[in-house]
Formats: sequence, structure tokens, C-alpha cells
Amino acid sequence: MLFIPGCGMFRTWNSYSAGTTPIHVIAVDLNNDNNTDLVCANQGVGGGTVSVHLNMGNGTFFNRTTYTSVGSSYFVQSTDLNNDKKLDIVVSNLYPSRISVFINIGNGTFLSEVTYATSGIPLALALSDVNNDDRVDIVVADSNTNNVGVFLNRGNGTFYPEILYPAGIDVRSVTLSDINSDRNMDIIVTNQNSSTVGVLLNAGNGTFLAQVTYVVGTIPRSIITADLNYDGKPDVIVANQNSSDVDILLNAGDGTFLNRTTYSVGRNPYYVVTGDMDNDGKLDVVVGCYSTATVGILYNTGNGTFTFQNGFLSSTVPVRSIAVADINKDTKMDIIATRFLLNSVSIYYNC
Repeated sequence: MLFIPGCGMFRTWNSYSAGTTPIHVIAVDLNNDNNTDLVCANQGVGGGTVSVHLNMGNGTFFNRTTYTSVGSSYFVQSTDLNNDKKLDIVVSNLYPSRISVFINIGNGTFLSEVTYATSGIPLALALSDVNNDDRVDIVVADSNTNNVGVFLNRGNGTFYPEILYPAGIDVRSVTLSDINSDRNMDIIVTNQNSSTVGVLLNAGNGTFLAQVTYVVGTIPRSIITADLNYDGKPDVIVANQNSSDVDILLNAGDGTFLNRTTYSVGRNPYYVVTGDMDNDGKLDVVVGCYSTATVGILYNTGNGTFTFQNGFLSSTVPVRSIAVADINKDTKMDIIATRFLLNSVSIYYNC
């Protein structure tokens, strides 16, 4: 069980079979029924899959529907790519290096993939409109070529070939946010082997300036942005695998960041997300730690500082990725974790 202040505990209600070796999970409403569904990217053996788990409406899930992808599926995101008000799925694949787009046909089922080649191994991707044409584009972390790749949307849910921008050594993760309040989406990446975060500001037309870097912990693996101190500016949160900590870089207000504040967490944090886990109106930071098979929560004090509450999941199986969402409509954020050695995804319900 995972204990949290003001509540008691997260409890395991159920685990659900995913595909072989589920690496990444997201929680989204795929069939517009106001229930949160799950999507897993499964690396597989000799080929990956995407598994869709539709919510029955009571916080439990139907058996998965599986879609074949071109390579070893590694990372998944979802958004409306063709402006039909239905959430589509985008997956990064390793070996071969491709991204796959699955278009939603309207009832939570999807067309077969359409694939696009990437310049390097796409370990992560992010989705947003980067050129202000009201179409969602795809940005990919091409790890082994030290680039980020931008796929601009043609307007119908298909994409132009990748445009490359140099980043740091071994780009591991990527997110998009308007860092400098100019109404353009900027790119923020982790450069794993140089232990830095790189910020590529949007020039205003969907092209990007050279990255500016900030030192973080050792082997930064996962990155997100959120306004943690409620000043209207997105801050950066990074999970550092080898230094076993989380860095928070507060936004200085001009597109630059203050020096990091570091919080020790469990061993080898692989993934980080945000959510109001104790219903106090403040965004907390949730960390999935691989080697200790734990989930910890950094509780927001309200001014951009945090107190750490370590917890544990009732298994010795490593945590590969996590998501948070209100799965059972009780107004409390639940935790979803991929347990890749068990080929399953587990739901931990907030009491």
C-alpha cells in the first residue's frame, strides 16, 4: 500500500493483462464516454503492439484490444490529429525507428497504423501545435542522433517528413510548453549522457532556436512541465535515474530557469508525472522508481517547494512508467503503473 497524508492509502484493486513488455502507459478518454481509458505501448518480442483498455464506467476495464505496430513500441501519446474531436494515438517504435499514427474511427477503435521514419531511435515524443496553424504536430526525441525531430501536420492527420534540430548527447525525453509566454510552444528535452536539460525556444514560425542547457542530476530520464508555484509560468520537473532524485527548475519568467532544487526519491526514478493527489488544490509530483518498485509523491506546499512521502506498491516488480487520473469518478486521482516483467498494467485507487 502507498500511504498519503489526509487520506490513508492507495489500494490495489486490479491488474490487467497488457501486451508483452508494456513500457509506457497513458490515461485518456478514447471513446468520448467521459470515462478514462488506458493505452499501453508494448515492446514485445520480435514486434511491438499497442493495447487499448476501455473503461467499463465503474473504474474497471474491458479486456484489451491489441493493435500491431511496425517495431518495438516504446512510448505513446494521444491527441486529436485530424480535428474530428476524437483522440488518436501516436506511438514511437524502436527497431525499426518509426512513429506510428493510429486514427480513431469514433468508438474507441482505430485504423491500422500509418508510419513515419525518424532519424534516430525515438525514445519519446510530445504532441502540440508548434506552428500555430491549429493542427497538432509531433516532436520526437531521436536519442542516438542527438536530435529532436519535428513532424508538421498537413492538416488531415498525416505529416510532412521530419525536420531536425540539434540537441544534446543522447536525447532521452521531450515535452512541449510555452516557456517564455510568447504564445509559441517551445521544446524541452533531457540530454541523458550530458546530464542536462535543453530548451529550444520557438522562433515564432514553428522553427526553433539553438538549445540552451541547464545542469541537472545524473542520467535525466523523464521530463515534464507544470506551473508548480502558480505564477502563470511553466516550471520543469526532471527524474534523474542514476542520482536517484528529482530536480525542479522554477521558471524565472523570461524563458530561463532558476537553479535546480533537488529532492531525493527512491532508487532509479524512471518516470515522473503531476497531479493533485491529496485534493488540496496544489499540483504534486508523482515519481515511479524502477529498482525499488515504488511510487513516491512530492507534496506541493504551495510555493513551489515539496515534502517527499515515500510509498510502495505491493510487488517487487520494477515500475517502468506511471500515469495519474481519476479512474473511478470519485474526484480522487488514482495511479496507473506498467509492470513490464508481469506483462500487466496495475491500477492503485486513491482511498
